[in-house]
Amino acid sequence: MQSVRYLPLSELHLWTENPRDPISENMSDGEIIRRAIEDKSNNWHLDKLLSDFGSEYHQNKLPVVVIINDKYVVYDGNRRIAMLKCIQDDELFALATGQLKLAEPPDSLLTLDELPCCICDQETALDIVEKDHRGAGKWGMLQYEWFLHYHKGQPKGTLAIVEEALPGSISATKLNEEYARTRLLTKANLNMIGFDLRDGHLITNHTPELARNILSDLATAREQGKTSHRHNAGDVKSALIEIDSERYSSLQKFSQDKIVYDLTERATREEKSQPTDPTPAPKRRPRLNKTTTEPLFGGKLYPKGRTSNQLYRALEDIHGFYRKKPADREHLLPIIAMGLRLLLDITARYWSQVKSATPKSEINRQSRPI
Repeated sequence: MQSVRYLPLSELHLWTENPRDPISENMSDGEIIRRAIEDKSNNWHLDKLLSDFGSEYHQNKLPVVVIINDKYVVYDGNRRIAMLKCIQDDELFALATGQLKLAEPPDSLLTLDELPCCICDQETALDIVEKDHRGAGKWGMLQYEWFLHYHKGQPKGTLAIVEEALPGSISATKLNEEYARTRLLTKANLNMIGFDLRDGHLITNHTPELARNILSDLATAREQGKTSHRHNAGDVKSALIEIDSERYSSLQKFSQDKIVYDLTERATREEKSQPTDPTPAPKRRPRLNKTTTEPLFGGKLYPKGRTSNQLYRALEDIHGFYRKKPADREHLLPIIAMGLRLLLDITARYWSQVKSATPKSEINRQSRPI
């Protein structure tokens, strides 16, 4: 059963099991958004989303929400919710603009505090997520395989097995796609170049190092067009030979009679051997350069107000440039001094607005770009 209801943005919680970037269920929304800003998974792209939004939040596509333990958990629409929460939080937005090329958010998004949402049961939400993402290319094939395995109870797909055995070999490469899934990394093709799939494990006659190099070179071959629907279609060995004929011309089929390495078991063993709460090794004291000076203001700041943040980051960049060669860049000091004067003035105006009788929503609007 589904219903549509307006929900406060502050009460919408991001889905930690999101196949786009599955994470620990204990992470807060702020931690998830920081992870989305860093975007090591290359799946969030908050900057592009904000640019695509334009000046209005269109309500033709509603976030899909499931009530879990009395909380509204967003199953579909996590990028939109993460982006809105990010631009409405000064500290998160300051972090984001320091790493992403974000467009200036319009007032209509800065003051948006509730959204119409589709509320439904978990099974319905998962069906909606699958239909919406599977055919639209919003996920890589690896993310889709994870979704089917963890949420639909299906066996692990080939990409998931390879990624688990050789982390990063799929998720961070061109092999995270339909063509690689259906034409390159089939069981038969893997067998031809010395690999095999057995009981959800990736095994091989190659050393772990060579196995990783083979997958890396195969990703390079795909990226360079050495294998496509029109050239070496599904022929992994020929594609690899075009990358390095000396190394790969002698590649042989997988054989149980040769030395066999279980790459999945090895990866699992290495993961378990990592300390869960490692005590950091004592750090060597760095050699101090005589010209080294203290950071601007002695450390990182997050001034309130959008313009204050932008000016602070510009001054920090200029100051960092000056610090590298102070003797040669003294001409930058007057610019830094004038910038600090302007920063104090803008910050003072912000706090004057906060303390005035202006309604909070109006303060938020005025304290953004001046």
